[in-house]
Amino acid sequence: MQNNMLSLFDYLGYAAGKALGKRVADYARIRKTKYGTKYVENRAYKGAVHIYEPAFLEEFFKVEKLFTDNTNYTEINTQLVEDSFETSEKIF
Repeated sequence: MQNNMLSLFDYLGYAAGKALGKRVADYARIRKTKYGTKYVENRAYKGAVHIYEPAFLEEFFKVEKLFTDNTNYTEINTQLVEDSFETSEKIF
C-alpha cells in the first residue's frame, strides 16, 4: 500500500511546512485515514515524514479550500450533502 503513498512534498512539489503538515495530520486523524511514514534526508530536513494516499490529499485540499475561500456555509453544507450521496463512505 505504501508504494503509491505520497508525502506533502511529493504531492505539492515544494516543502509544505509544519503548519500545513499539522493540519493534514489532524484531518487524517479525524477521517481515521491510514497513513505511513518515510525517512527523508536533504539539506533542509532530516527525519520522518507522513505519507498519505493521493485521494486523501486531494480530499484534504478540497475541504481546506471550502473553509478558506470565504465561502458561504450554506454552500459548504450543500456540497457536503451532495458528496455524501456520491460516495459510499460517511463524511463524518
